[in-house]
Amino acid sequence: MKKTLLIIILSLTITIGIFADYPDGLGIGVKDSWGSTWVYGGGNGRGLGLSLKTPDLPFFCSIRLVIQKSYFSLAVSGDYYLYHNPLVPDINLHWYLGFGAEVGIGTEENKFSFGTGIRFIVGLSWQVEFTSFPKLELFLHLIPRLGVQFSPSFLFPYGGYGFDLGVRIWLDV
Repeated sequence: MKKTLLIIILSLTITIGIFADYPDGLGIGVKDSWGSTWVYGGGNGRGLGLSLKTPDLPFFCSIRLVIQKSYFSLAVSGDYYLYHNPLVPDINLHWYLGFGAEVGIGTEENKFSFGTGIRFIVGLSWQVEFTSFPKLELFLHLIPRLGVQFSPSFLFPYGGYGFDLGVRIWLDV
């Protein structure tokens, strides 16, 4: 029964992703990221990030860097959009829903930390098309996360949430 359920869930996930409607080509962007940890008294972090979507990969890649007085973190993630469909077609406003994975390292008050987890993503995307300029996308998304921290101590569950506000340029390649 468990194997059958797992096969059904994986099949639906792969099939639903076929209907994602994001632009073709190479997407390169920057984002302002804000995040917070919701367990064990974790802190907040705000940093800059880069976003990349290549035509050959079915997911969005991201890197985020937070540098504060006594805190540093670097996180890498990949997100697969299950849905990315028009919300208000007349103005090219889309919504999307997906999931992904992330891994991060950091230091806080001279303590090294390392963790990994899964993330869920829901957001809005406004795609603006120009006649002589590549397609421009403004996006805003919410990212709840759940994972495990391995260092400086083992913590499970470990998670939080984040927000990203960014812009991507889509280039035909």
